[in-house]
Amino acid sequence: RMVPMESIYSKFPKVVRDISKKLGKKIEFRHEGDTVEIDKAMIEGLTDPLMHIIRNSLDHGLETSEERVAAGKDETGIIEISAEQANGQMIITIKDNGKGINADLVAKKSLDNGIIDENQLATMTDNEKAMLIFGAGVSTAEAITDISGRGVGMDVVKTNINKLGGVIKLDIGLG
Repeated sequence: RMVPMESIYSKFPKVVRDISKKLGKKIEFRHEGDTVEIDKAMIEGLTDPLMHIIRNSLDHGLETSEERVAAGKDETGIIEISAEQANGQMIITIKDNGKGINADLVAKKSLDNGIIDENQLATMTDNEKAMLIFGAGVSTAEAITDISGRGVGMDVVKTNINKLGGVIKLDIGLG
């Protein structure tokens, strides 16, 4: 009942290509760990959350070519997904070389939505603020589009990963 991660990865290149074209962004999609095997029963529960994270990365994390060049970066953004097994666990990493999560904006939206209060906000690290993106109804999109902005998704991603017995770890300090 084990299948390679390639069975999940195979869905992503077309989505990345279509969304990046729609957003006018140059994106390179990379994947590692294609042969790492995962239980077939987990694929269905894992594909949608991973897809949502990749869509958010395309829309919010990676800048347009013009913005990237102005920031001294290569005009083509990179999204990378990798899978590995360690200590009997599956570790899936998704990273991009975009501008990252605006932790203060996420925290402000969470404060406005009543998810946190001023006292909590005052003691939070940037990483803790960024993790609030997984709260229900939190969106940093300026406009609602068919890609994002409805305030649904990242909370569902967290719920679905938790249902599979997984946890989400966010590190905004890698790039």
